Amino acid sequence: MIRDEGKSRVSPYCLYSMQSGVGPCGRVAISGLADAVVEMKFVGADGETRTVRKGDPEFSFSVVSLGMLGICTHLKLQLVRNFDVEQCVYGSWPAHESHGPTGAELSDALAVLPEAMRSCDAFSLFVDFSVDAPGMLILKRFTPAAAGDASASGEREARKGEKCNSSVGFSPKQRFGKLLLKNDAVYNFIEGDTFETTVKGRWFDQLHVWMKDAAPFGPQGAPELQFEHFVPLRYAKECLERLHLIARSWPGILYAEIRAVRADDQALSPYNASEEDGFDTLAISHGIHSGLGEERVLQAAAIVEDGLSDFNPKPHWGKLSNLTHAKASRMYGPKLEAFRHHVGNIDPEGKFSNPWLDEVILARRS
Repeated sequence: MIRDEGKSRVSPYCLYSMQSGVGPCGRVAISGLADAVVEMKFVGADGETRTVRKGDPEFSFSVVSLGMLGICTHLKLQLVRNFDVEQCVYGSWPAHESHGPTGAELSDALAVLPEAMRSCDAFSLFVDFSVDAPGMLILKRFTPAAAGDASASGEREARKGEKCNSSVGFSPKQRFGKLLLKNDAVYNFIEGDTFETTVKGRWFDQLHVWMKDAAPFGPQGAPELQFEHFVPLRYAKECLERLHLIARSWPGILYAEIRAVRADDQALSPYNASEEDGFDTLAISHGIHSGLGEERVLQAAAIVEDGLSDFNPKPHWGKLSNLTHAKASRMYGPKLEAFRHHVGNIDPEGKFSNPWLDEVILARRS
């Protein structure tokens, strides 16, 4: 975004999101933001600068490097032309209000999820595993930006999302199984703001549910602590059913957000499943009320990790987890060892490490 005298303006280019649908070939269409990086410049422990580009042997260690390879001073990204987003929402929020006149349950949302993922460019499913209800399914389709509008030219002032209109070629499906299309807004959504549901709008308003008027929601309605795990997409139904059994009696759950992410070429990317498991992953993020405290949330994360252990769940590097070196070695195998070797060459004295990285990545104990 470009800020000019208090007004929001947009560049004619942007990044895709981290949420994606599934293409006809069965692969997820869009990878995470790390896949958009094509070049990085670092200042190393010796004070010298170096440049790493996509295609270089060491590039697969560089984007998801946990800060261990130096200070990144420049980042070059692969951008795409701006686009508009047609967004359809099914079910409702809070989850206990999402049964609707059809009496839909969580199993109904899981049953339509494969078809829903194939029908869109990006999706999110918000559920509360403590409630047997479908929650809110958000499907997004990317369309070319209309000629002359803010997203096409980047020269006009950014505008709010516009309500979808079937007369301009957008005719949402009225239901997915028992989940009915929702047209009215959700008030006091998770971040404490109004969430427009079935709408058509600019990418900078509709690409992520936390954005409105080209800015993040806030302040947050209910402070939260998060943990997130990535499991092979092909086991989506089994994992989500198991999570419902695990978490249905938990207090303090704010939401779980479910997305799909295409595998990338980064050695330590949690998005990558094995070839046997189909490469791509399902991201399951839990938001837990912060009033429970970090210790109890970590206990909850441990229960999830144990419950999904059959599916080799990989935790998000930037959220709460119970990751140890032994667990990381099982998850990443030879790739972790290769990364450790690369770190040893770049920063042999460990200037860019810390006690957690020493223990979990480098297998050192202070």
